Amino acid sequence: MKTRIYILAIALLAFCSQSCNSVDQDDPELNELLLSCNATDPINDLQWLGDLDAEYEQLWQTYRIMVVEFERKGYIVLDGTLSSSPASTIFNCNGDVALNSTLKGISYNDFIDNMRIVKVLKTKNWP
Repeated sequence: MKTRIYILAIALLAFCSQSCNSVDQDDPELNELLLSCNATDPINDLQWLGDLDAEYEQLWQTYRIMVVEFERKGYIVLDGTLSSSPASTIFNCNGDVALNSTLKGISYNDFIDNMRIVKVLKTKNWP
């Protein structure tokens, strides 16, 4: 009986680890497709992102910059606790507000509910 419970527990753990919405930086397909808009150091390599980071650094005490995956494409999310327009914090790799350009017809809630964090690029005093 104990053996069956042990096997069931291992199977359940394996299933949960496969279905979790966690960071997967070791997947080469995701690295090539998503990680950081084909930039090795996105905050420094993408001028628009570096400019936004410098602006956030001066204005905000708490924020983070993440690469996320949504429908097999990479996006940059600037996640700040004081954002008055959360939709404007989702950018495509060109620096355009994604919900106004790349993701027309997708709501902010749909994006947030279905995105997957790939990598956190920067965290400033995030709780």
